[in-house]
Amino acid sequence: MNRISLEGRSVIVAICVGQLGVALDATGGPQNESAWMAAFAVLAAGILLGPLALLWSRRETVQ
Repeated sequence: MNRISLEGRSVIVAICVGQLGVALDATGGPQNESAWMAAFAVLAAGILLGPLALLWSRRETVQ
């Protein structure tokens, strides 16, 4: 059966939140308007690639 574990989803969320913080810090910090634009661009990319990540995570592993 193809199921996504709850732990797998929490890892994906943690990675996305981490990337958001890295993008924010790398582009000038929370006081910089362009840093927020970059952070939201990273967030949008994660949202757009989410369905691909779900398809990839549903693949059956060979045992």
